[in-house]
Amino acid sequence: MHHAPDASLPGTSGSPGSWSRARVYALPLLLLLCMTLPHLDAGDWQRSDGAWYGAISLQAWRTGEFVTLYAEPGAPYFNKPPLAFWISGLFLHVLGPGPVAARLPTILAAAVCVVLTVSTARIVMSGRGAMWAGIVLALTYEFFRRTREISLDMWQAVFLIASLRLVVGAIASPASRRAALSVALSGVPVGLALMCKPLVGLAAIPILAVAAACAGRWRLLPWFLASLALAISVAAPWHLAMHHLHGDAFTNQYFGREIAERASGSDVVNSSAVGRWWFYLEKLALHYWPWLVPLVGLAIMTIRRRVDAVNPQALLACAVWVCGWLALLSIFPDRRDRYGLVFYPALAVLPAAWLLRRESRPLQRFLRAFERHAPWVAPAAAIVLAVLPVSVQEKPDPQWPALLAYLRENGSPDVWQGGIISHRGARLYLDTGRWPIPFRNTQANTINAPPPGSLLLYHEHDAPAPGPDETVVFRSGYLVLTRAR
Repeated sequence: MHHAPDASLPGTSGSPGSWSRARVYALPLLLLLCMTLPHLDAGDWQRSDGAWYGAISLQAWRTGEFVTLYAEPGAPYFNKPPLAFWISGLFLHVLGPGPVAARLPTILAAAVCVVLTVSTARIVMSGRGAMWAGIVLALTYEFFRRTREISLDMWQAVFLIASLRLVVGAIASPASRRAALSVALSGVPVGLALMCKPLVGLAAIPILAVAAACAGRWRLLPWFLASLALAISVAAPWHLAMHHLHGDAFTNQYFGREIAERASGSDVVNSSAVGRWWFYLEKLALHYWPWLVPLVGLAIMTIRRRVDAVNPQALLACAVWVCGWLALLSIFPDRRDRYGLVFYPALAVLPAAWLLRRESRPLQRFLRAFERHAPWVAPAAAIVLAVLPVSVQEKPDPQWPALLAYLRENGSPDVWQGGIISHRGARLYLDTGRWPIPFRNTQANTINAPPPGSLLLYHEHDAPAPGPDETVVFRSGYLVLTRAR
């Protein structure tokens, strides 16, 4: 059976040289940057959790408090581990708070995901096929759009894909000792993933063990216990330190509300996904274009047993990874778009395998033309997009710039926390370096009343409302600023 050649890249013959090998990684990375860099400083990077995560990250570097993160002064933040905050905070601290500093670390994480995807795909198939796996990922909408925010999930994906890379390499390796070592070492990136989000990363180990079993590498299974031990040893010191410092206050919030209640569905925020187990499948059906076509094509090709020139065990491992995470995330009651970042890199390998094995001269001519012209067409298009006054993301909510302008016009006075949660007050910290001053405890009792003339900030969605002894001096959207009499 004749197949279109794919062992070498355009412009080469025979064994590819060093530049051709570099292009396997360079072209996907170039496309990712062309998708992410235009209008990098535009849009509201503080939307959703962006402002809160940014303020927590920056505050850690300003205060030197790295073990215990703080949601605001005196309020420890127990919801998430600190690794992604440390990374984001460094950029914000060095470059100053803003959209570029907030997004650069996420773009860096996305770039590492692309590199790891290409490296993993290189085990499955030829260099050209691996390059297309990276291209598929770089041009996946649900992947590159997450670079416009501070993303804990993107950094978690980096480490989990690193663990997949190690295990896929082990599955494809004929050397049993080297393969066993790779499986054991896969626990290190899993441990780093546990330092990005609570416990989720541990699911990678049984999924990878199932992949090894499906690939017939039964002798590798005991080594996943070593992987688990290494993962725990990497993540345990911070967790033990937090329990030592904060006791039940930490464990009740971290293991209770953030893990147990989310797993039981009693603390689900994304109400649009409640009861919809097909949530992620629907996202793929709506947004995984044009890659759904080659993905279906690979399924048909596999059923007809026409998949060759690939490592079937390594390809199967990637498929098990995708299916395992899809099943796990679909069962988990709190379903969100961004959680899918963990399976998109491995998913990209599957359509790439079909693209390079499909016996279609028009398709192969198109792919070759894309490879030749994309290195200059994509940057040119990105430059045009950057110059054009187009909006690639929602503009900042005008109420916040209006409030900050009002405060600057009035000498940037201190603001008290009238009725606004720290999640929202983080925007004030990022601009002024000061949090709204709290004067009520967690039971809403006054513990330090603001003196007359103080400014109190309220949000109409947060309790309590302004009192009768306050005069409204500013209002914009949901924000209300009053002056105490």
